[in-house]
Amino acid sequence: MSKRDAVALALSSGKTATEVARDLSVSPERLRGWVKQAKVDRGEGVRSPRRHERQAVIPMLGRCGRLSGRGRKGRIRSYLA
Repeated sequence: MSKRDAVALALSSGKTATEVARDLSVSPERLRGWVKQAKVDRGEGVRSPRRHERQAVIPMLGRCGRLSGRGRKGRIRSYLA
């Protein structure tokens, strides 16, 4: 069974992700990840930025903060958390 089929089954079966995962012999976390990604791909889910994307933004925000009189990267990191 493909990932696409597993996601379709998880979304349409009325069973929990754990039950479907058990039936398909995959981990529940993996199935939930596939479902979450499928929803993001369809524009239904909210994608949170990955760590490397957040890390790329921190220096830019730091420069903006210095220009606007704000400063500390610690405050910037708290905005991204």
